[in-house]
Amino acid sequence: MVQKLEAAPVTMTGGVPDSYNLLRDIAMHKLGIGTMHDMRSVVTGIMLPSFQFREYTLGEKLNLWRAKSQSGISTLWSDMMVVDLNHEVTKLDLPIYFFEGRYDYTLRKEK
Repeated sequence: MVQKLEAAPVTMTGGVPDSYNLLRDIAMHKLGIGTMHDMRSVVTGIMLPSFQFREYTLGEKLNLWRAKSQSGISTLWSDMMVVDLNHEVTKLDLPIYFFEGRYDYTLRKEK
């Protein structure tokens, strides 16, 4: 997996290659750092359980997954990859709270 990910490097100038995106979720789930730390598949971990939600109609559930399949990782992914918010937003005049969990590997931990 490491060799495959290294063969598809992410760079600020080249962006995120499609070959990297194809491997990303598989690698994260194998390492226990996907959407949920013990989830092995988006289908069995999120998609199928979402169809058990009683609060949504079947049409709403289908529309959710139809929209997710058409948007990819994010329609703003390219923009997010080139914006450094540490330099763009240096001060906010309101309280900001960051929540992270025991298995949250997305956020940087400062000691």
